[in-house]
Amino acid sequence: LLTDLNIAGGQNPLTGQMDPAWTFYTQLQQLNEVELVGSDISTLPLDTDLLVIVHPQSLSDTLLYAIDQYALNGGKLLAFVDPHNESDQMAMMAGSMEPNSSSLDKLLSAWGIEFDNKHVLLDAMAGLDIRTQAGGVTRHFGFVGLGAEQLDREDITTSNLEIINGASFGT
Repeated sequence: LLTDLNIAGGQNPLTGQMDPAWTFYTQLQQLNEVELVGSDISTLPLDTDLLVIVHPQSLSDTLLYAIDQYALNGGKLLAFVDPHNESDQMAMMAGSMEPNSSSLDKLLSAWGIEFDNKHVLLDAMAGLDIRTQAGGVTRHFGFVGLGAEQLDREDITTSNLEIINGASFGT
């Protein structure tokens, strides 16, 4: 699992409190042997069966080449790229005007995949109801719930899922 996000838990720099590991990470560890690596590596572990990349930012050309070769040689790859990472509290606190997006542009374009990290998916029909600051409820077009009817039953990554809820999905 390649990421620089603190998915394994640890001290929260804003509160000083310990944050737990992300749920998906603990569940992944229950079923698999997981090696967590950051973007400072230059080669992938030799025994990699599946490479999961979560919110890649500023990966070196050497690492991008290693990922490209892994995928082109039949390696399995699951990448989560994010046009607007709302969970990065440090970036939010800093009020950075820089986009806090993921980027695999070099690889995705070489593989013929288009990803727009400047825009997010808005969907009036799949928008979720959220509570407003005033205590009311409103539909938010950027908070999307995709049900079984929108998920591909033939794709192994979504075949057993009933719903995917998320915010600021990229396209």
